Amino acid sequence: MKQKHYLTFLLFMLFCTFCSVALGHDFEATYNDKTIYYNITSDEAVYSSGTLHAPYSSFSGYSNSTLSAESGSIVATEEDESDTENLDDWESTNHEHNTTDSHTYQLTVSGYNKLTFDWYVSSESYYDILTITLDDNTVINNSGEYSGTATTYLSDGTHTLIVSYRKDGSVSNNNDNAGIRNITITPHSFPEGNITFADTNVKALCIENWDTNSDGEFSFSEAATVSGIGTVFQYNSDITTFNELQYFIGLTTIGEYAFYGCTSLRSIEIPNSVTTIQRQAFSRCPVLTSIEIPNSVSNMGERVFADCPVLTSIVVASDNPYYDSRDNCNAIIETSTNRLVAGCKNTAIPNTVTSIGNYAFYFCSGLTDIDIPNSVTTIEYYVFESCI
Repeated sequence: MKQKHYLTFLLFMLFCTFCSVALGHDFEATYNDKTIYYNITSDEAVYSSGTLHAPYSSFSGYSNSTLSAESGSIVATEEDESDTENLDDWESTNHEHNTTDSHTYQLTVSGYNKLTFDWYVSSESYYDILTITLDDNTVINNSGEYSGTATTYLSDGTHTLIVSYRKDGSVSNNNDNAGIRNITITPHSFPEGNITFADTNVKALCIENWDTNSDGEFSFSEAATVSGIGTVFQYNSDITTFNELQYFIGLTTIGEYAFYGCTSLRSIEIPNSVTTIQRQAFSRCPVLTSIEIPNSVSNMGERVFADCPVLTSIVVASDNPYYDSRDNCNAIIETSTNRLVAGCKNTAIPNTVTSIGNYAFYFCSGLTDIDIPNSVTTIEYYVFESCI
């Protein structure tokens, strides 16, 4: 365990000891051919003859903001002047703890254009972070050993692309490096005409927020240049289907709570431009039945599908290099670590999974039993919290 988390661990254990009460067992699972009773109150798994605590040495599910706060204040060590025409590659030279360095590109385009770039990071997973934003919307937010190509779209005018690499206050792993290369901007045309929406409530919200030519319609080109949806749809109880989201091909992030509390939302199609789905993006969507994660998604937050009681199908695109739903398991698994990050009541955990991430089945209403294979060695925090 890292020293910087030791005090946090001790305080957490004292808290759990203080709060645990004998209220019976709320959840039953099978693990190593034994029955485990999962006590929701104390958030621990218990053998019928003893206690199996989640291995607290695994902190991979902590939010980056929490980790940064623990390591001390982040200070900028280098801020390059903005480029107006220079699209040269940029690589972080930052190797000091508690620091961030960054580079800013100002992109001025005429008409519609496609922006493409390669990115890479080789760092301590979950701690030293590469972040790329376009006009204040997150495009890439990754750590560990990853690389890829990102594509998004620019409308007429000036746009700001910022690349930054942030280090926390302790360990340095891998090559401790990150950057961007091969930036290209090319003219692009979209299908002519307007989108036909199945849900008139969705159409009205899109026109209200992104009808740039004020014609009372919403075109394919207007959808393509939306770079962020914010909380436009949050707590909306009227929208039922939003498969037209697939045409928002400039969208790279579905932010925190984006569709939280959409109580009538039954179906939605995520565009394959999205790289990040932040925490609780689809929480409390009680009639959402299925979801497909496209091949572009490289960063998944926690509790993305919490309290979606009728969600029975989770499929990750077969060519996604970061996540998978192997063996038709109805779950999202981080491929490089074999860590299950999100499941549903129909999840069948494959015997290649080695850890179950924080909140993986959080508020998974109706989940009454699940088999945990022998391959699982780590069960993180609040995995089965409020499952009944």
